[in-house]
Amino acid sequence: MYLIDRVFSLIEDFATDPPPFGPGFSVEQCRKANKLEIWGTNHDDPGPDFTLFQLFDRSGKVIAEKRIDGY
Repeated sequence: MYLIDRVFSLIEDFATDPPPFGPGFSVEQCRKANKLEIWGTNHDDPGPDFTLFQLFDRSGKVIAEKRIDGY
């Protein structure tokens, strides 16, 4: 698994899009977030491919997480 991107501003623009293009987080969740990380699998990883979206608060705690099957 590898880090695809980290988003620190305009989180709502990236995180509220519904699957399959985004995780579909709520606006309220995004407003509490300080950072969005997007992780993905590659062909070397065992099992099915997926993308993992994580919202973090200012303290670095994960406040919401969604896993979307595929890339």
